[in-house]
Amino acid sequence: MNNSNFVYGSELQGRGYVTETDVAFGCFTTATGVVAFCGALLNFYLIKHVKAFHNAFGFFWAARTVGELGSDFVYAVYTGPITLVQSTSIPPELSIFAYHFAFTFTYIQCIMHWAVSINRLVAVWFPFYYDRIFNKKLCVGVVIGICVASVMVVALYLIFPCNHIGYSPRFHENVFVKCAADLGRNYSLITPTLVRACFSIACAGTGMINLITFSKIAHIRIVTCTLKVSMTFFNPECRRFLFKSSSKVSATYHVRPTEAGTHWVIGA
Repeated sequence: MNNSNFVYGSELQGRGYVTETDVAFGCFTTATGVVAFCGALLNFYLIKHVKAFHNAFGFFWAARTVGELGSDFVYAVYTGPITLVQSTSIPPELSIFAYHFAFTFTYIQCIMHWAVSINRLVAVWFPFYYDRIFNKKLCVGVVIGICVASVMVVALYLIFPCNHIGYSPRFHENVFVKCAADLGRNYSLITPTLVRACFSIACAGTGMINLITFSKIAHIRIVTCTLKVSMTFFNPECRRFLFKSSSKVSATYHVRPTEAGTHWVIGA
């Protein structure tokens, strides 16, 4: 492509007409975004009114839900509707901003999964220290730190040029936005690294933490069951009750007449 024919943000434009596939994908994406957004609001309602969530876990889960709300909002009000419209005059900055906005909240949600897993691990392994470790100051600091880190991650797109991503209604996916005709690449250098990092934290990292947590839960269950077996065989009261002799001496009485009178003789 020559520089004379190059149009910045052309990848982010619609095709100018709507196909059946566009309608199906656009409706599905919009509906998914709306349903997920309502589900996130339900999470907030439960966290507020269920007393079991009035702790550090509930606070972290609420912060994770904020991240979910941001990405769901973009699906509901931008990604789905713009697919249904297929406009050819979409400002590239709008599409790029929508991606950055959603990606920031996605990263908040991503890292908060890690924080929630750590919280759960401490609750299972060190229950007596839980309130001391997860005090209000620590919880607020963790959430603020995660939000700042997510913003800084997305800021990398502004620091390193020619790495922007935006949603393409034609292709129904996020695509790389070329900044020059002779760039020599058609992919972002930043996005794969950030996605792999998010995968490592949210999937591999939390999976490993949860595995350690569940192993402790399994250990507690096994120990509890073992103690109940122990109760049967090592408690003297239980042994006497289960293994006492069932043999009983039965006595029969015989009447034996004698010259002097009648005698009662007990015979086995």
